[in-house]
Amino acid sequence: MLWHKIQGAGGSGGAGGGDISFVASSSFFNDDAIIPASTSTGDLILLFEQRNGSTSDPGTPSGFTRIFFGSGANHGQAWSYRIAQSGDAGSTVVLASSGNNRSDVVVFSSSTGTITYGGSFDVDSEFTSGNPAAQTILASSGTKPLVALVGVRTGGDAVSSSFTSTSSLITLVNGAVQFSSGYKIFNPADTAVDITVDSGDGGTRNSLVSMYIQLS
Repeated sequence: MLWHKIQGAGGSGGAGGGDISFVASSSFFNDDAIIPASTSTGDLILLFEQRNGSTSDPGTPSGFTRIFFGSGANHGQAWSYRIAQSGDAGSTVVLASSGNNRSDVVVFSSSTGTITYGGSFDVDSEFTSGNPAAQTILASSGTKPLVALVGVRTGGDAVSSSFTSTSSLITLVNGAVQFSSGYKIFNPADTAVDITVDSGDGGTRNSLVSMYIQLS
């Protein structure tokens, strides 16, 4: 089991800005992922990767910047981001060759037109063959706008059968399968609150990753 916690300085990074909104998401079960066709230049593209049967770092896809990688219990999770450029919509992201890759692509836009990534904070993770401990995303300490994020893997159960978050704030991208990312947006006019997330023991490969990212 690998477990680590990185406590970021939540007051730094983001500089405030316009409202953030969800654009689109898609999930994939192979070595490639496709950026949603509704993506516009300047949007934030988040890539969540979950790899079964390997604890090695799959590497960051071309054009993306790594946010997080962790592994244990014979699987791993990676998060990366890209600010969308002309021609990105509908294009293919080539992942490291593995028959066990799983991924979500999640896209957000800003009312200012172009998103600036201000850093990731309060990153917490656990990879275990048992039941991951609950984690709390300290979003109240961040600079808005910010997005709370989770990555979940269960050993076999659908994520939605065991994942919970405080006041059901987290929206799962695809809770019907054994892996999913999730998010909660806090815009400048919102009151950012801490979110406790938890997931049960679904089998031999369970993991829970949480953080928040600051944007402007």
